[in-house]
Amino acid sequence: MSQPVELSGQIGTVVRTHVVKRVLKNPMGLIAIVILVLVIAMAAFADLLAPFDPNFANIGKSLANPDGVNILGTDSVGRDIWSRLVFGARTTLLSALLCAAVAIVIGLPSGLIAGYYGGKFDAAANWIVNITMSLP
Repeated sequence: MSQPVELSGQIGTVVRTHVVKRVLKNPMGLIAIVILVLVIAMAAFADLLAPFDPNFANIGKSLANPDGVNILGTDSVGRDIWSRLVFGARTTLLSALLCAAVAIVIGLPSGLIAGYYGGKFDAAANWIVNITMSLP
């Protein structure tokens, strides 16, 4: 006949730690949070941090090296690279938030419907997701 199988493993209660405590104890998680907060602060205070308009071109200073006025130098048109970087962070973060919002607005209801009803709708949703994920 069959013999009972002995399982080895932890016996007792599982202790769940708070996510914030785990992230703050991990140096990599803490560094990532600090960098993210700095980028968000830089984007929020772009008007104060950028010394020039990001589109202001000074052809006389094209491809200038970094100095006291242009912290990171200038590009081929004479625009300040630091100003363009700071204002670019704002645009990048806003576009990332827009993408996340669209994904939540479309993905959450369709995923709930596919999970609840299943069947053909689930198969169609799965096919659409597979096609979308295969595109670069």
